[in-house]
Amino acid sequence: MLDWLDEHELEGIEASSAAAAATRQPKPPSTPGQFRGGLRADADIEALVTATMAAVQGGLVLTQARRDPAQLACALDAAYSHLRAQRASTRPASLAAH
Repeated sequence: MLDWLDEHELEGIEASSAAAAATRQPKPPSTPGQFRGGLRADADIEALVTATMAAVQGGLVLTQARRDPAQLACALDAAYSHLRAQRASTRPASLAAH
């Protein structure tokens, strides 16, 4: 699938990504919802990550197969829409139900 990367380059990317993730330190939240990136309290983070990565990877595969970057743009738009749907409401609770 990733014929433009050899196996050694791919391993290097995976190792550097894992190292970066292991050293990342979360900042303490200063406002409610900030720690979760503004996502709803009931948002399933693992499912959102999986769906987002699947959209990005699928868009890359389609872009490469069809030689059309619009495929990736469409996949990224869908992933972004899915993430926005899980965004915490910024409206006051008294107005959120209306």
